[in-house]
Amino acid sequence: MDVTVVELCITCAIGSAGLLFSGSALLPPARLYKPLALAGCLHMGGCRLFMLSLGYIPVALAQTIRAANPLFVVLIGGVFQGQKYPLRVLACLVPIVGGFSLAVSADSELDPLGVAASVGSVLCLVVVNTLSKKMLSGGGDSD
Repeated sequence: MDVTVVELCITCAIGSAGLLFSGSALLPPARLYKPLALAGCLHMGGCRLFMLSLGYIPVALAQTIRAANPLFVVLIGGVFQGQKYPLRVLACLVPIVGGFSLAVSADSELDPLGVAASVGSVLCLVVVNTLSKKMLSGGGDSD
């Protein structure tokens, strides 16, 4: 058992206790089981990929890659959801892309597996956030 599993168990226990004490249902509506399972698997995958990346690249670089989250949000929103972003939003991404590029290119002994795992972690978490927004807005019941 590792830290991620312990963290997940503690979070579930605290959440369940809070729901029980407030008189709320412990389980969500059945129509949300599939999207919630997908979000949970992606979240766990994102955590595992991040932990994998730490075995190959420095923590500072892994966190720098994770800080590029807005870049991935815009990419996923634009490519998969057809969202349009104003020029000022795109202009704000320029320093992020520059910093990301500098951080990745600065280390000559960089392991591509570590970078790929860290980028995969960010992508998983961005998709989890996107799914969560969809479910909270009532759009999670469509397959």
